[in-house]
Amino acid sequence: MKNYNGMKNQNPWEDMDGFVAKCDKDYIFDLQASERTEQKRLYLDLPPQPFHGNVSRSKMLLLSLNPGIKVQHDYEEQLHNEEFLAENTKCLRRADDAKLFSLNDRFAGTAHNKWWRKCLTPKIDQEIHIKLFGSVTKYRDFLENNFSVIEFLGYHSEEAPGFIQRNTIPSQEYSFELVRKAVKEKKTILIMRGKRLWIERVSELEDYPYLTLSNAQNATVSAKNVKSPDGKSWNEVLALLLKM
Repeated sequence: MKNYNGMKNQNPWEDMDGFVAKCDKDYIFDLQASERTEQKRLYLDLPPQPFHGNVSRSKMLLLSLNPGIKVQHDYEEQLHNEEFLAENTKCLRRADDAKLFSLNDRFAGTAHNKWWRKCLTPKIDQEIHIKLFGSVTKYRDFLENNFSVIEFLGYHSEEAPGFIQRNTIPSQEYSFELVRKAVKEKKTILIMRGKRLWIERVSELEDYPYLTLSNAQNATVSAKNVKSPDGKSWNEVLALLLKM
């Protein structure tokens, strides 16, 4: 497993060849060829999404594995929706006005919007959201401006590729460094998926009081599924974030 320390402080997504970070080109295609199943193949002709939201401004970071894909929907939405491309580019370049944009009503009905609303605004918790924020809409606005997602690998696939178990590519080092910075700043972190991999690559997480999901196969961030190391309920975590 290689480390590419030179990429720690340089955003690789500001220098791409098509939809591939140039720093990854010497590695990604060989690693791609090593995958034995089509489901684990990377879709390198789709815009990468290594982070979603404003990582610097966020009160909470959600750590996941890599962006998934529903082939027909994602190609139509991500390659032909100019508004989506513009918002994703803001996230890639870590612009000041980047947001967790997929939750916004402008993208209602898209596969991306449905997925993130299902994960972050589950109907089962609507009473909690209304009690704390006044309405579900205000809760979505809060998430859009204060939550962000960092993916372990920024490229799309149907299933997480096997090579990430034993290899690191240069663009990942920048994301790992963003997480290290978040740890230093004592931000609230929820590891949604890939807990072992995240801790292996970002050792600072090992003793950090991060949140997890009771069922990692269920990506829903809800009162029933979020586990806190100090026993706080998800309601209490949200209330604290609201006060920050």
